[in-house]
Order: sequence, then structure tokens, then C-alpha cells
Amino acid sequence: MDFEIQKPDGTREYVTMMSYGSFGDISRVGKIAGLDLDEYDRITEYSGLEEEWVIQLEDVRKILLFYREMLNLVEELDRKGISLLTETEEQRRKRELARMRTTPRDRWNGVISSLHQLIDLCEKAIKSGGSIVMII
Repeated sequence: MDFEIQKPDGTREYVTMMSYGSFGDISRVGKIAGLDLDEYDRITEYSGLEEEWVIQLEDVRKILLFYREMLNLVEELDRKGISLLTETEEQRRKRELARMRTTPRDRWNGVISSLHQLIDLCEKAIKSGGSIVMII
């Protein structure tokens, strides 16, 4: 997925891209951590029918607070050596047989990186008075 900022004059600026897996891991970690995802899911839920999903400025402000809260929690857990993304021995064996190299720790680090990217994206959108466009 690509993320752009659409400014009030209609012009767009490309900001970043993120894989579906990375974006999905944010929700997964939020659920495991017990965060309230109702508003976040409402804002970011994509129907799959459109090529783009627009997040209006008011909602950008809301998800920025969510991303900051989540990043604080995740970084605190990380400092303590705790990762909320784990795998069973069976899952590890299947991952290794499939020659998939991405470990739960890699995904955990990806969540931290993605949250930093998304916070930066939201801050840029708010500063410009624009919206965020997710291009699928």
C-alpha cells in the first residue's frame, strides 16, 4: 500500500509505502495488548472495492493519538524484552519448512518501524491540513 497526503487544494504528495502484513501486524499487536480498536478499525477498515481509501483530517487526528499510545506501549514492552508476536513450535517448524525467514521478532521490529512511519505520516497530513490517501 502506498500512502499519500492530499492537501486541501487537491494536490497529492507521496509519503511512504507499507506492506499489508506490516499494517495487519499493527492491528494484531493492538488486539493482543488489549487496546480499544473500535475507532481505529472504523477509520482504517478498507472494503476492498475501491483502489483508494481516504482518511479525513478529523480521523487522522484520532489515529495519530492511537499510534502514539500504541508506540509508547510497544517500546516500553520492547525495553523489557517482551514481544507480543510469538509463534508456537509447530508454527516455527512450518515457517522454516516454507523457508520463510521473517521471524516474530522481525515482525515485532516491523511494528515499531511502521508506527514511526505512520506517526510521521499523520503529523505531515495534520500540518498540511490535508487527508491521508491509502492506495491499494
